[in-house]
Amino acid sequence: IVIEGLAPDSTARIHAYASYERWEAGADGRWFPKSATYHAWADVRADSRGRVAMDQYSVAQGTYAGVDGYGLLWSMRKPTDPVVAKANTSAADTPSPTPGTTALVVTQNKQLIASGSFSFAEPAGLSIVNVAEGRLHGTYAYPSGKKRLPVIILLHGSEGGGADDARAMA
Repeated sequence: IVIEGLAPDSTARIHAYASYERWEAGADGRWFPKSATYHAWADVRADSRGRVAMDQYSVAQGTYAGVDGYGLLWSMRKPTDPVVAKANTSAADTPSPTPGTTALVVTQNKQLIASGSFSFAEPAGLSIVNVAEGRLHGTYAYPSGKKRLPVIILLHGSEGGGADDARAMA
């Protein structure tokens, strides 16, 4: 993530929002999708050219610390998390991205100065089937047109158990 056009040596706050379809077990043991929006933020200082490159500059404060080009993606938290609440965002400022899309918002002095979104593309030639049978949920992915192939079983969950994450990993 690179931001350009800021005032030299100024501070900006970058927010990332992602909406996920999480799979949750109901009281009857059946799995159902539930939408949830996660949020990460970071305060950064622009260089002398008014530029911030997240993989080159350290974060002053936010949902993670240090230099990490992917920090805004892996440090997302639920809206009720105290670290997210510290960002002081209002519901009006919070985008509602579609599942599988990440929205970025850049503010200075609580004023919106830029926004955008991105998503990761699925590779061509891949067939994907979402599986939700009883207590089993996941994603089955296979190259189209192939007969016999080795199998990889990935047991996920540490990324939050999101169906979109399972699909991306598959």
